Amino acid sequence: GTDARPFLDALNNFSFQDNFQWIRGNHSVKAGFQHQRLQDNYRARWDGTLFIATFANAQTAGFNNGTLNNNSGNSYASYLLGTLSSATVNEDSVVTSGARYRNYAWWAGDDWKATRNLTLNIGLRHDIMPPYVEVRDRVSWFNPDIPNSVAGGRAGALQFGGQGQSPLYCNCRTRIKTHLDNWGPRLGFAYRLGGKMVVRAGYGIMYTRHGAVGGRGGARDGTGKLGFTAAPGFPSPDSFSPAFNWNDGVPAYQKPPFFDSTLNTGFTTDRPTAGSVSFDNPEEGARPPRYQNWNFSVQRALTSSLTLTAGYVGGNGKLLRGGGLGIWSGQIQPRYLALGNLLTSQVNAATLASARAIIPEISLPYANFRGTFAQMLRPFPQYSGVAADFVNLASSNYNSLQITLQKRMSSGLTFNLNHTWSKTLSDAGAGRSAYFWQVEKTHGESDRRHVFNAMVVYELPFGPGRAIHPANPVVRALSSGWRLSSITRLRSGLPYGVIGATCNLPNAGGCRASYAPGYTGSVRINGEWGSGDLLGARPVFLDARAFRNPAPYTYGDTPGAGAFGLYGPGLWNEDLSVTRQFGITERIKLDFSADAFNVANNVIFNGPASLDINNANFGRITGQQNPPRSLQAALKLHF
Repeated sequence: GTDARPFLDALNNFSFQDNFQWIRGNHSVKAGFQHQRLQDNYRARWDGTLFIATFANAQTAGFNNGTLNNNSGNSYASYLLGTLSSATVNEDSVVTSGARYRNYAWWAGDDWKATRNLTLNIGLRHDIMPPYVEVRDRVSWFNPDIPNSVAGGRAGALQFGGQGQSPLYCNCRTRIKTHLDNWGPRLGFAYRLGGKMVVRAGYGIMYTRHGAVGGRGGARDGTGKLGFTAAPGFPSPDSFSPAFNWNDGVPAYQKPPFFDSTLNTGFTTDRPTAGSVSFDNPEEGARPPRYQNWNFSVQRALTSSLTLTAGYVGGNGKLLRGGGLGIWSGQIQPRYLALGNLLTSQVNAATLASARAIIPEISLPYANFRGTFAQMLRPFPQYSGVAADFVNLASSNYNSLQITLQKRMSSGLTFNLNHTWSKTLSDAGAGRSAYFWQVEKTHGESDRRHVFNAMVVYELPFGPGRAIHPANPVVRALSSGWRLSSITRLRSGLPYGVIGATCNLPNAGGCRASYAPGYTGSVRINGEWGSGDLLGARPVFLDARAFRNPAPYTYGDTPGAGAFGLYGPGLWNEDLSVTRQFGITERIKLDFSADAFNVANNVIFNGPASLDINNANFGRITGQQNPPRSLQAALKLHF
């Protein structure tokens, strides 16, 4: 059974902000200050304990000549007898947690009309973002600098927040420092050339806010509460005997909290298994994601109501990335792949000698190590993993040409036509090795090359004050006041991400396919996306022969996105609307509207259901990304 009662959250946001503006001559100065305190008090389980019981037929099954008959027995009968197949208890010593965030910011800027034709925008913002803390310091983290007694004194053990005997306690609220260099300049200008042209440019640096400093990955949990929760499991000892009978109660287990620096330590002769820990990184964890943006545009008035704008817009970003960097990934260094099959072998005197014949400097991490070479060669071999969510700063780059043709309302017509031609590069999806991820910058998964939008509104030229004023009152009443509008969207597809494959990379990184040697022709096959009998034969639209599984102990060479320049299906959509307001009396009016969404009933397919070359659905289309045509009409009475 499980506790299905809802989780409990209490969120508070306290803000203080003050701004002032000073105008003197050609200067308009604005400045201000902001301080925010955010509280997230939450209860993950209503009363701190979650009990999960499993019942199976085996506990009431019979035997045939001493062999368990798996086709006999009944799980409901086992339930009535109270004989559990297995059970798990999750018990929290901290039932209600309290995440705390703070931020301070000040800014100042001046809009300076330097000359009649030139306006300068000069400003500066400074963000100070102290890291996440738990209200009572009930957190723990991996500290790579303190010795681990179970692992022969090797550096790296668990540490707790708050006050106590060092090094078990850090005698601090968090090890993450407060980064003070979050300066955000704002620079821009607008210059008028003659009476019909304006040149504009701008530059700025922005930082993200709450949750990014010391709370990333876990948000309100930070580095987590390892040691504050017990999760004992009670399996059947022999797949037949009950784990226990619940009339006897849950067997005894050690209650949390466990203030032990060696928690989750293992891969020793005494502790053959281990768990993972979370790393806080005092330096990099203090740096919030940063975005640098710039633009340059020229705007020209073609007529009194029509303007054309052409601009270049770009930006760089330092952003959150999945997977740790370098040693904080838990991966072995790529050079150790030279050991081949030895990586999955248990370490003993004979296999260690064989490994040293290939890489002479290999040695035991601690005298009582027990495990495989793939585990032994990890940066912190005493753990199954080190989650380092606070050091995952990737980079992105965006460049675009943006053109806009805009017409203000005149002669009953207004429209805005805009087209963006862009390119996005990023290493956020680099998933091979954490030791060379920075050289894997490729098409970002949000790299949509072309986006076109057209928004048009046209008031039909019939009625009073219009170009056509029918003399017949009936015709005039029926034809006047109608408005037509449309929204047209065209977007190119997104690049495909990682092409999956089967790899043999024990603890060495991520898996992706390799390009097939000698492959020629187009990897796109069977016509346009979605053509053919999708409900019957379900044709494949990507040729799996273009790829292959990498050789054992090697990385696939396809990129993180856009292999063979592959992009998914684009989008074309047209929405139309017809509206009119009927005046019944001076006060009473009736609005009529009729709308058609996806008026052409255009079908836009999703990309392939799978990009894993070993999956039966590789390259197959199994779904549609846009809704079918929809029509609606509405009447609204105003009185």
